[in-house]
Amino acid sequence: MMNILKKQNGMSIVGQGGKIILFTLPSLIAAILVHTYLPQIAALPESISFIKPVGYLLLLPGLILWGTAVIQLMTGFSKGKLVTTGAYGVVRNPIYSSATFFLLPAVALMTLTWVYFVVSAFLYVGVMIFIGKEEKQLTKAFGKEYEDYIARVDRLVPLRKPSRTGPQELKMIRELLLVCGVLSPLYYVVVNDVVAAMCYPGYDRISRPVSELSATYAPSRPILVPLLVIFGLLMIAFWIGVWRSAQNNRALRITTGLMIAFAVLGLLAFPFPMKANEVLGANTIHTIIWGVITPLLMLAGIGVSAAAFGKRFRLYAILTLVALVAFSVWTGIEAAQVEAGGTSRWFGIAERALIGVWLQWVAVLAITLLRVPVQPSQEGLVRRRDR
Repeated sequence: MMNILKKQNGMSIVGQGGKIILFTLPSLIAAILVHTYLPQIAALPESISFIKPVGYLLLLPGLILWGTAVIQLMTGFSKGKLVTTGAYGVVRNPIYSSATFFLLPAVALMTLTWVYFVVSAFLYVGVMIFIGKEEKQLTKAFGKEYEDYIARVDRLVPLRKPSRTGPQELKMIRELLLVCGVLSPLYYVVVNDVVAAMCYPGYDRISRPVSELSATYAPSRPILVPLLVIFGLLMIAFWIGVWRSAQNNRALRITTGLMIAFAVLGLLAFPFPMKANEVLGANTIHTIIWGVITPLLMLAGIGVSAAAFGKRFRLYAILTLVALVAFSVWTGIEAAQVEAGGTSRWFGIAERALIGVWLQWVAVLAITLLRVPVQPSQEGLVRRRDR
């Protein structure tokens, strides 16, 4: 047991697992809450209930892959050996792979709830973000043996031969991810102010808040929530692109971490939306998440991003922070009037302005990175070129 707890080749047995778990855990909590408190939102159509047996078929190989991997890891790690057979001959990270492609999809299909597919997507993204450091450590520890292993076995997809992606293909993938940062703000505006608003008869965009469109009593909620999940996936794709662009730019990496936390915590508010006859702020959990935690993460992310680029972007980030504070105060004043039992004439405009400033920052950041990409070995290159 003590051999397992000791570091081997400079690594602990969990490797980057702690970071991957912390990245994925909020989405799992959100999925469980949505499944428990809003089963009508989480449920897949009953018309496809015939696919339930597929979940049971996925469960068995998933458990076998996971169990074999755990036993092999505990045995091989204590001896300081590189394990490349058994479960590790199927995929390089069988513990993560079993959960991503077998166990979580199995739960989703057996319960006919789509939310666990979202957790699977978060786990996949977490592995792709954090596993690179672990692979560098393994390459340093085992040299050519590990390099040959990489050439034979895929990182996460079972039994797939690793694809050799050249610099041009990697550049294209990165640019496609960054384009999501331009598309997602436009998508959000269309989904909320066009599609959802049209599904809510009598809804006034000027006086009523955006958050009311997803309230439990809102007729727009059934169509809005799935569409916002797509928005969340677009944003996650964008932040993956930012992470891959950052390389040695520490400020961009910190910004990415803060904004991914912002996106994940936003999911936690869905099980606790406004209910009928409930004044804004009465729902404590909803208010804490959307009114306190996520705004702080938003402000922190924008503030840190100012240190990642040159003078022009730094000035833009500072002006964005000032605008966010101003619109936050305005939104707070309008919300206070509603909570006091009064009426608000400009609540919708104030909240839309607040959201719009943040969405604009996302788009500007995406365009900036598309224009001046960060190079892996040239720390601070963007900062110098953007002056």
